[in-house]
Amino acid sequence: MTEKRGAVILEYDLVEYTKSYDLLMNEVYHSNARSKIALMDLQSMRDGIEEATLCIDTSISRVAELVKERRENTGVVSTVCSFCSRLLYLFNVCCFFAHVGLKSNQQLESAVGTCSSGDISLAFNGLRVSLLNSCSFIASTADSSLFIYHQHNVIAYLLLYVDDIVLTSNSTPFLDGLILQLRKVFDIKDLGPLHYFLGLQVSRTTDALHVTQTKYASDLLVKHQMVDSKPAKTPCSPNTRLSIHEGDLLSDPHGYRSLVGALHYLTFTRPDISFAVHQVCQYMAAPTTTHLSAAKRILRYIKGTLFHGIAFTPGPLTLSVYSDADWAGDPDDRRSTSGLLVYLGSNPITWSAKKQATVSRSSTESEYRALASAAAKVCWLRTLLKDLGIYLSQPPILWCDNVSALAIASNPVFHARTKHIEVDFHFIRERVLRKDLVVKFVSTIDQLANIFTKSLPTQRFLDLQRNLTVSVRPHSIEGG
Repeated sequence: MTEKRGAVILEYDLVEYTKSYDLLMNEVYHSNARSKIALMDLQSMRDGIEEATLCIDTSISRVAELVKERRENTGVVSTVCSFCSRLLYLFNVCCFFAHVGLKSNQQLESAVGTCSSGDISLAFNGLRVSLLNSCSFIASTADSSLFIYHQHNVIAYLLLYVDDIVLTSNSTPFLDGLILQLRKVFDIKDLGPLHYFLGLQVSRTTDALHVTQTKYASDLLVKHQMVDSKPAKTPCSPNTRLSIHEGDLLSDPHGYRSLVGALHYLTFTRPDISFAVHQVCQYMAAPTTTHLSAAKRILRYIKGTLFHGIAFTPGPLTLSVYSDADWAGDPDDRRSTSGLLVYLGSNPITWSAKKQATVSRSSTESEYRALASAAAKVCWLRTLLKDLGIYLSQPPILWCDNVSALAIASNPVFHARTKHIEVDFHFIRERVLRKDLVVKFVSTIDQLANIFTKSLPTQRFLDLQRNLTVSVRPHSIEGG
């Protein structure tokens, strides 16, 4: 707490010193989730240090939306670094507005205008983007927070997260020269090899790069008084679904919302809790005692798997995608739940459990909608890999366990009974005909995305969990 408070006080002092507070508050509407959190903390700081401290404690839940946008590029870059045995480095720009000398909104708008991307995080850091472009970096067309340098035999990847920079390259002299050039304009702090970043702990062994959130999970258990709780084998009760009508309404839903938001952020390295967190996220508006018990069960599961995380290992770079759906599984509105799991080589790089936007009238329809979403994700990932200079030798494979959905995807004749999913049909068919991807059948027992669509029996859950996470026991729990 003291470290967090001191960091915010330092940032606030710099903002006050440069008289850029009003400029910051104006720009908050163009910033991303994490920028908004910082500004909320600073705004509370203006009214009183203690209020800001309380704000910091709960603000981590609001960064959850950032997870969805940044998990894929982090996973891809981590896999590439593992494959090439490259180190990741972390840098911090100390209070961006305090050092760029912006004195007016017009200057800010001019800086932001240099960004062609619509990504709001880059709008907040417009001058930095302009500087990076002057360093011959190229902005990724797939993700506006990713920059690539590729000239002669030098390759560098740069991930920009508001005022934090994750950087890797195959040339140490190039990295040194880049940092020297950035320091001419910004107050850059070199934090060395990447070990701890936004709650993520990164460690490297001789054969893998591990990413965990052990400290973050430990702090969560302490905050919600679950340190001495009995561990659970699964994050949710087997073969059950939550409902809006179960339990009594909570008198104060704030604690529930804070807990669920924090659990959402934990899914960055814990795909095994994705479906359970997806369930409790459905009831943020009016949570009940039953929903709170379900959220606390997730904490009990985390207690027993505290050191689990993701491992990135070198190997052939192929894309494998598992798509599944639980037809009409929600007892309240009968919408289906889509499950997605993407592997780059042997490494899971993105996953999701998501309720479909409309009600499906058949299991085939729900499976096909999930397949279309998976195909769209594959197209985006191929663009990202192309930006990184990586070309797949084989087309990505989409694995589906529904024979009817596969028949629709593979049959060029458009049947009348599938007109209600015509757009999805044409999208997948076009990709299959262009050989951008291949759709294949996988048996239900081998369907790895099954863990993202429903609460499974204990043994089935454990069998699938082994394909997602590994146990990583660090020498010490680092953090900041």
